[in-house]
Amino acid sequence: MNLRTLAFAGVAACFKDLPSASDSAEMAYLKRHQAVVSSWEGDWQTALSRYIMDPAHEDQPLLDLAKRCTLTQSELMAVVLAMAVEDDLMAGRALAYIQSPVGKSRPSLGLIAAAFGEAGKNGNGNSTVYTLANGQAVRSGLLILSGAGAPLPEQYASIPTYLCLALGGNEANFPGTTVGLGEILNVSLPMTLLDEIQHRAQSLQETDGNSMSASLVLRTNSRAEGRSVAAAMADALHKRPLFIETDQVGGLSPWLILRELLPVFCVEMAPGEHKLIPSLPLYDGPTLVLCGSDGSVDTVSGTALSWSIPVPSRMERQRLWEQALRNGHAKSLSIQGEAAPEGPSSLPLAADLAHYHRHGSGRIAHLGRMAHQHSRLGGRDHVEKADIVAASWMGESGNLDSLAQPLMDPVPDEAVITTTALRRDLDLLLLRCRNRDDLVIGLGASTTTRYHPGVRALFVGPSGTGKTLAAGWLATQLGLPLYRVDLAAVSSKYIGETEKNLAMLLSRAEQSEVILLFDEADSLFGKRTDIKEAND
Repeated sequence: MNLRTLAFAGVAACFKDLPSASDSAEMAYLKRHQAVVSSWEGDWQTALSRYIMDPAHEDQPLLDLAKRCTLTQSELMAVVLAMAVEDDLMAGRALAYIQSPVGKSRPSLGLIAAAFGEAGKNGNGNSTVYTLANGQAVRSGLLILSGAGAPLPEQYASIPTYLCLALGGNEANFPGTTVGLGEILNVSLPMTLLDEIQHRAQSLQETDGNSMSASLVLRTNSRAEGRSVAAAMADALHKRPLFIETDQVGGLSPWLILRELLPVFCVEMAPGEHKLIPSLPLYDGPTLVLCGSDGSVDTVSGTALSWSIPVPSRMERQRLWEQALRNGHAKSLSIQGEAAPEGPSSLPLAADLAHYHRHGSGRIAHLGRMAHQHSRLGGRDHVEKADIVAASWMGESGNLDSLAQPLMDPVPDEAVITTTALRRDLDLLLLRCRNRDDLVIGLGASTTTRYHPGVRALFVGPSGTGKTLAAGWLATQLGLPLYRVDLAAVSSKYIGETEKNLAMLLSRAEQSEVILLFDEADSLFGKRTDIKEAND
């Protein structure tokens, strides 16, 4: 006995008086199911009620989903029939025969209403047809109606393939989504971040489906880091992450429930852009949104809480660098609950990189992997600082080349010939850049609160005095990539576009930790003297 037998027995009982029904293979198929149900005591409704109390293992996922989505009896039977025709040829033939002369192999709303609707018991199934057309099964995407334009009783119900597979306990792909990290690098995460993930996951679980707090926006400019944080949060919630990169989410809710997935919407927004996250009918679990630092995100319940993934502390960066330099794949130990070893650094290069560079977890993992590849190309079995410098030009989804021109030629110390005073100023600027993390230590809360580690310097002088050369020398000393901003690519005649391009450029540069050189900056940043037209 199973739900499929009960469904076809109900259809057979409804249409048992069809002419010549007993002479067809299709009706014989229906009657075989009916005979199984007849062997139970009581009528069909009693058999269904008894079966639901002690169902077969194969039907448990559907019954759990029906309870979670509050499906009616007729909706449940509609789903069973829709699933049956997807893997049983005779099931489709039987339904086509029973719905002749306009019948198809999928169940119509009229058939479902007549066989299983409460109003169908007295010969009038109209109310059940309306309920099916506007019920939870159709609203959630569990059932899809076809035959638009035809009368409602002649429209047919079907189930998406991925849901049919999921109900059978099989994996499937939803278009525009990815389960798990896939080919994305699994980034090592510091323990303090993992502790915060556990705390925020618990908060989401406690407010599950009850307020806007059940939605959380994760902000980071590193794709790998953001997805690794989302995966860790899904693990804390005892789910798997589903990364969604499409707005077409119809039918996604039942799949999330069946496969115990945590929806993670991945969106990209420009400065000032607004994004409304699509609703997931009947899904009452937590939702994550993964985006960069720009734009604003709303959900149907209002503005979601936002969390910007912080840059690890120096000690945490040192541990992450040690792990990244030990192996080229930067496999995560911390994310599985195993902390990185304590004690002094075993790799001096890791301590040096952690001290002078403010890289996030994702960037460290990316640079470690690229540096190992570069060292192997050079025939070495260990990573040197030159490998890190070479890897730094390979931006993690930075795409800086579209807005700025890379200046890759190194400028050695002997190439910069200056006066003593100017050299002292350049050395001070170099020290300022190297120690930007430590400048506020011991200066009090008022200074620490307002401090930003970014360094801005203005080079002034006529053309040919060495401003670009000095910028190249600074980049060489710091071991950072240097990009000259292309004003033609940044500037736009459309109102607000120049500002958006600048914000995007700065955001990408911060993620990759590069030096930006705004050449002829007075044309872009100079004070406006007269505004006559919109493009001014």
